[in-house]
Amino acid sequence: MDVSTLKMEVIPKLEELFFPKLLLGEQVYYMQEAGGAWIRANKDKAPEDSDYIPNDIINISPAEQLKKIKNYLDLSFFTPNQYNLIFSTLDKKLEVFSNIPLSRLISYDRIKVDFKAVEKDLAAKKDELIQNYKMLRDDILSSPTETKDHVATPHFKSNYTVEELAYFFKLSIEQGIIVLDKNQKTKFFDFIAANFQSKDQKQISSNSIRNKSYDPSLATIERIREDLLQMLQLTKNHRDSDKIEWKK
Repeated sequence: MDVSTLKMEVIPKLEELFFPKLLLGEQVYYMQEAGGAWIRANKDKAPEDSDYIPNDIINISPAEQLKKIKNYLDLSFFTPNQYNLIFSTLDKKLEVFSNIPLSRLISYDRIKVDFKAVEKDLAAKKDELIQNYKMLRDDILSSPTETKDHVATPHFKSNYTVEELAYFFKLSIEQGIIVLDKNQKTKFFDFIAANFQSKDQKQISSNSIRNKSYDPSLATIERIREDLLQMLQLTKNHRDSDKIEWKK
């Protein structure tokens, strides 16, 4: 991916996700008149008119934005240098976003809103968006990102998808089976990516493992739960068996 694509497509997309222009309100659409002037699409129109275009209601959820960002990055491939360019540019956008007054992050078309009633919620949303950006930026830049010239060669196959594999190891950490010291999580993601294949990918990235571990689907949780229940049954079989052998 060239620098032009990063600047013209990737960075604007990430800026939109990390730092939305509106956190609460309505997205007003505009249309261009024959003379070239831009006017509100619904100017002088009522909701019951056939050509009335409803405004999109906006109520940003920082958690949902973070999920979208992780999905976007999970489907992309960026080198360390590209990530440096992306985040050095977004850091400047962060500074701008941090200084935007809360009153500019809310906008309704025809509804009068008591700003004081929503000010606290807006402040919380803005702060969470900023913290999410810093967390993800620091996590990615501190990770030794894989490149096309250096791709880990996995040794062990698995019958799990990347998401299932990530969730299985997440459970092992949360249960205390695998104990990570402070700041070892990134190294552990690298270890998984370097040593395991998913059932549909021979090579997986540590970024993918990390992103998938944060928000497993209900289907993934249920799949792992079923396997754990079967493992529990195996322990009962082993307990009652005279000899335990490796399954061939």
